[in-house]
Amino acid sequence: RIYSEADINKTGDEQQVIEWLQSRPDLRNKDYDYMFFCTKDGTSYRDTGLVGGKGALVEREYYKAIMNNNKDVYLGSMVLSKTSKQFVVPIARAAKDADGNTFGFYVGMLGFKFLQDKLADFNVGETGYFFLLDADTTIIAHPDEDMFLRNFKDDDVITHIVKSKSDVGIDYVLNDKPVHLSFCPVKGTNWTIVMSEDISEILLPVKYARTLV
Repeated sequence: RIYSEADINKTGDEQQVIEWLQSRPDLRNKDYDYMFFCTKDGTSYRDTGLVGGKGALVEREYYKAIMNNNKDVYLGSMVLSKTSKQFVVPIARAAKDADGNTFGFYVGMLGFKFLQDKLADFNVGETGYFFLLDADTTIIAHPDEDMFLRNFKDDDVITHIVKSKSDVGIDYVLNDKPVHLSFCPVKGTNWTIVMSEDISEILLPVKYARTLV
C-alpha cells in the first residue's frame, strides 16, 4: 500500500511513477526480495533501476489478474528468484489514477523465510502447528524447513480440498504419524492454511473422560 496508495499514482503517468519508485529504494520492506512497477505493456521497472524485457510479463499470472481480470490485489504462487536464487511469493497491487483506472501495478517479491518465521510463532497445544499450501498443493511455508516444497498433488483428497477451496478437516498420516488436518482457504489468495494436530492429543480428553466412568 505504501506504493499503490501514493499520490503519484493519481497522475496516471507511467514515467513519473517509475522515476518516483526508483528514487525511493529505501521504501522497500526488508522482507521483500525486490520491488517493481509493471506498465500496461508488461515491462517491469525495479526500484533498483533495472528494466526488464519489453512485454516480458504479459503471460505472468499476476499480470493477467491485475490487467486482464481487473483485480486490485493478487498473491501468486511461489517462484525461484533469478536475482537472489531464493524462493519468493509475488504480491501485486494495482496502480490507479485519479479516476480509478488501472494503468499498471506494483509487485513485491516476498521472501518465503518471512512466512516460515510467522507460522513458527503459532502453536496449538503440544503438537498442533500451521502450514501453507499454494494452489498446486505445494507447501510454501512450514515450521519444519525440511517440509518446504513438499507437494500433495498425488493425493486426490487434498488436491480436491485445495482446488475447491473447502473449509474442512480430515484424518491423515503425515510423516508416519496419525494427525488431523484442518483446511481453510486464505481469503483473497489462492493459498490454503492447514492446521495439523496429532490424533493422540485430540483423543486425550476422551481418554481422561473414560477414567472417570
